[in-house]
Amino acid sequence: MQDFRAISIVLGSLCVLAACGQDDSTAMARVERDPLLVQALNDQLMVDPDLAMLNEGNAALTISFDRSLPPIDASPDTVALTRDQMRMQLLEGGSIPDLPQPGKASGDNSIMAASCGPSESLDRSAIWAARLPSYAAIPPRGAVAKAEGGDLPRCRIRQVSYLTPLELKEVMQFHFTLASRAGMNPKLSTRSGGSLIITAQREGARLAIEAQQSPDGLLSVKIVSVEPSA
Repeated sequence: MQDFRAISIVLGSLCVLAACGQDDSTAMARVERDPLLVQALNDQLMVDPDLAMLNEGNAALTISFDRSLPPIDASPDTVALTRDQMRMQLLEGGSIPDLPQPGKASGDNSIMAASCGPSESLDRSAIWAARLPSYAAIPPRGAVAKAEGGDLPRCRIRQVSYLTPLELKEVMQFHFTLASRAGMNPKLSTRSGGSLIITAQREGARLAIEAQQSPDGLLSVKIVSVEPSA
C-alpha cells in the first residue's frame, strides 16, 4: 500500500508538470501570435548609436546596450537574399529600366541642403526614415545610420543616411526606378571620387540621392527629400 501511494504521488507530480508544460506552450503560442510583439521583434533595424535607443525593433527585449553600431551582415548569402528582395520589390511595379550612363556633375553638384528652413530646426529621430516619400524609399535591409527632418512652414524635408552591403549601381538603379515611376524625371551624374548622384524633381518636390563606397566596404547612401507643405 505504501508503494502504491508513492507511485500515485509520482504520477500526480508528472501530471502537474505536464499541465504546466501545456500551459507554457499555450502561453508561448499566444505570445508568438501577438501582433504587437511580432511588430516589435521585426521592425526595421536602426543602427545610429543615438537612434538605436529609439528603435522599436528591440522594444520586446530588455538587455544592456552600449550604443555602439551593430555589425551589418555582408555575408554572400545575405547579400544574395537582399538583392533578390530588392529586385522582387521593383518587379511588383513593372519592368526594371536600365540605369543610364551617368553624366559629369556640373559644378560641385553636392547633395542639396535644406533650402526651406534652417538646418537647426530639423528634428533628429528614427521616425523620419519611416516618413520618406515612397519614391525615396530605402531598399530592403538598408541600415539607417542617421535620420532627421521636419514639417516646416514652407516645406517638408527628410534627410536620411543608410548603409547597405549591396553594389553601387544596383542600389542606384533601385532609387532611379522609383523616381522614374513617380514621374520625377531623374538624372544620374558622377563626380570625382566615384560617387553617383541622382537628382529629380516634380511639381515643387525635389529629391537628391548620393551614394559612395565607405572605407569598411559598405555602400553609404544619403537621401534628401523636399516637398512643398500642404
